[in-house]
Parts: sequence; structure tokens; C-alpha cells
Amino acid sequence: MAETITPGNRVYLYIFWVLRHDDRDPVCVIDGRRYGGSDVTDPLANEAMAEFARLRIPVEMELRAPGEHEPPLRLPSWEEYHAELVSLGEKPQ
Repeated sequence: MAETITPGNRVYLYIFWVLRHDDRDPVCVIDGRRYGGSDVTDPLANEAMAEFARLRIPVEMELRAPGEHEPPLRLPSWEEYHAELVSLGEKPQ
């Protein structure tokens, strides 16, 4: 079952790590700085966790505040990563 994230209005980075054997790889990010607050990004992160669960992709989500001058992460956004999953044949519900 997907995690439920408590709503609020803060800016966070939601980094999704796919678990592979004894390792984990970062695959995408929801960067709250692009959306203006967790009132928008919390539901999006919940949607991502639900989709990973539906596809049976083992994943961990890291939630943290970005550093004051931290540049954007060099990871695809959730929307980009999800589009890639769909193009590979995974169909969203």
C-alpha cells in the first residue's frame, strides 16, 4: 500500500529510489520548488507511490527540504519518468 503524506504548505524534494537487490538507484524527483508548496506536491507524491505499488516496482521515497542554494537535481521529474514507463508498455490505471 502507498504511503500517505501529510498535507502542508512547505517546499520539499521527493526523491524516488528503486530498490534492486542490495542496492538502490534514484530514478526521479518531485521538486517542490517547481510547484510552490506541498499542498500541490504531497498529492503528486502520493500518486507516484500508488503507481509504483500498482506496477510492483519496489521503491523508497526520500523526503527532505532543499538546501538554500541547492541547484535542481539531475534526475527526471516524476512526470518524465512516468511517461517513460508508459512508453515502455506500463499502462497507468
